[in-house]
Amino acid sequence: MNKKKITHLALESYNGVYLNERKVNLISSLFNRSDLKKYITALKSLDNTKKIIVSSPGYIDQRSFSKIFPNKRIIVKKDSSLLLGVQIVDNDTVYRYSLKDTLNKIIENIEKDYD
Repeated sequence: MNKKKITHLALESYNGVYLNERKVNLISSLFNRSDLKKYITALKSLDNTKKIIVSSPGYIDQRSFSKIFPNKRIIVKKDSSLLLGVQIVDNDTVYRYSLKDTLNKIIENIEKDYD
């Protein structure tokens, strides 16, 4: 089976932003080993495009991020290494906003200006 058909089946395995387990079980039972590997790779790739991972040291309201990122599944993780900040992972793009990073940028700019 070619890659285009496998990608189409992977798209059909989703109900909106959530994976339909019954469809995945049905489709995966029809594949041979090599096609199944391609199907799983396509599912993982699609899953990365359909979710946002938000990391923060404290509580985050999931609804506020669902307004910013509509049609995406929001996954909230607790990360105590972030100092008064938040890290957002959207597919392969990482947005990191924290007090520590801001202070480091200020220090770098001051050192650059005074050297």
